[in-house]
Amino acid sequence: LLDIGDEFGRLVTGKPKLVLKEIVRGACEVTGADCAVIYPYDAAREEFYDIESVAHHGLKRPLELKDKPRRRGLGAYVVSQGEVVVSNITQEDHTIFKGGFLDREDIKAFMGIALKMGERVLGILYVDFRALHEFSEEEQNTIHLFAHQAAIAIDNSRLYQQANTRAEALKRLHEVGPTLVLVSGAPGSLKNILKQIVQNARRVLGADLVDLYQYIQRRDEYVLPPLQVGKRYCPSVRTKKIYADDVICTIIENRLPQYFPEAQQESILTQPFTEARPGAPQARFVVRESIRSTAAVPLIVGTEVVGVLFANYRSPQTFPQPQRELIELFASQAAIAIRNARLFEQRRALQDIARDITRILNKEDLLQRILARSLELLGCEAGSIALWNKATNQLEFQYAIGKERGLSVPFGEGLIGTAAATGKPICVGDVTKDPRYIKHVPETRSELDVPMLIGEELIGVLNVESTRYNAFDEDSEELAVVLAGQAAVALHNVALFQQRAALGDIARDIVSELDRDALIQKIIERSTVLIGCETGAVGLVDPNTNAVIYKYGFGLAAETLQPIPHGKGLTGKAIATGKPVRVGNVRKVMGYIKHLPSTKSEL
Repeated sequence: LLDIGDEFGRLVTGKPKLVLKEIVRGACEVTGADCAVIYPYDAAREEFYDIESVAHHGLKRPLELKDKPRRRGLGAYVVSQGEVVVSNITQEDHTIFKGGFLDREDIKAFMGIALKMGERVLGILYVDFRALHEFSEEEQNTIHLFAHQAAIAIDNSRLYQQANTRAEALKRLHEVGPTLVLVSGAPGSLKNILKQIVQNARRVLGADLVDLYQYIQRRDEYVLPPLQVGKRYCPSVRTKKIYADDVICTIIENRLPQYFPEAQQESILTQPFTEARPGAPQARFVVRESIRSTAAVPLIVGTEVVGVLFANYRSPQTFPQPQRELIELFASQAAIAIRNARLFEQRRALQDIARDITRILNKEDLLQRILARSLELLGCEAGSIALWNKATNQLEFQYAIGKERGLSVPFGEGLIGTAAATGKPICVGDVTKDPRYIKHVPETRSELDVPMLIGEELIGVLNVESTRYNAFDEDSEELAVVLAGQAAVALHNVALFQQRAALGDIARDIVSELDRDALIQKIIERSTVLIGCETGAVGLVDPNTNAVIYKYGFGLAAETLQPIPHGKGLTGKAIATGKPVRVGNVRKVMGYIKHLPSTKSEL
């Protein structure tokens, strides 16, 4: 027994089957039995392992599949009793002692003992004799001692294998982690990262088939088809649509990992489809691919679900806690890598827009492109860039996708007008419950409006709308603020370019004009148009009276304007200080000299 115990200790670090083979060989040697069989027990499943895991010694014929202990057979009886001793099987009436293995091997006597560590059943050891055999008390004690050694050996072997498997998996995971981070920041990173994840998942998790579904949370949308690795029985079947009765919907909704040790017994994985699926197989995935066990894990970063990973096994898995921890640790790294890759692509899209701003000087093309890119990045169906018309105090939809162009809303009214008036983003998850909402697109359910500012100067409002409730989160708002800022810069740049071009034209006109009166008239005409005013005039100082006399005008008859005494009114102030005078509301200025009743502001 001591020698055999030492041999058990030596074999613990090898394959588990070698330990079992040594146990049955040692059982025959110690007891003088004709043959011995050991059936390993899976406590998590409460059933015995398949025949290929069974070890035997001294049999006349190989074991058959039907020899696997049944839940209600002799094996279950031995487990329930702890041990069964039969000295003469012909005297036993119970059917569990008849037929099958016992008859085929001509067994006349046996002792079956449950191998346990505490309350945990590890297997059953049968010591069999082909002749009648009385088991003495001393012999039974010897078998008890041997069984105890065997149980320790089996338990140690399993623990070693579990620890070794986990260590190897963690080592592979440690090797994989840095590569995921590196790939997530490379060109074409999202496509590459998804390939890396499914390939590494199969290697690290030991799965037969791996499926990765990418999910866009703010759009409630799946990117199909999924990425898949592993040899499939039906390789031509590709997922083109997600249906409400698909298990992935449950995973997304619950946001928790689901483990299915008995995948073939799970109705959610095997039940008939509740919706017609034209051109699709009638059987669900686990049935047609003979999947025994499945792990389905949502890939989550913070509060965002970025996908779902399915690790599918054609061999039974119990998914003990260490295995679950490994799967979830891998899923966590994969989720971060996907999120990083998406952020990288988002940043690259913003860089593309920034390049467009410096390269495209056609305002129509540039802003329509910015709007289209904004809707794509934010996952929206409709939107507009509403520019503020100071003259009419309206926000005009000069650029629109999915909604009518040319509409307008008053400054300070509706969600768009409120964003303009407050200078802050307005995000509404359900527009049907917001009294400020002005309906332009009947299907809209949520809306995000961000003011477009240059410094503190309002240019307009970036408006994006979705047919889904609560389509926008903090990340969406942050991204929209950046996009609105880029749109404002684009408009500002185009305006500056047009202004420079106009100034160049004016300069050429001035240089070519030699007549003083004609020259000054051109200056006031071009200046008034360039600034965007309705009227303008040039006044010259009379050297005798120091009064300003108006002689040149645009949009008015300069001769009708009264002379301005030195130091009086806005004109006199400009002359006295030598600095420009700008007034937003002339009615609030004391001493203002009124020329035209319609004038509201003056420079």
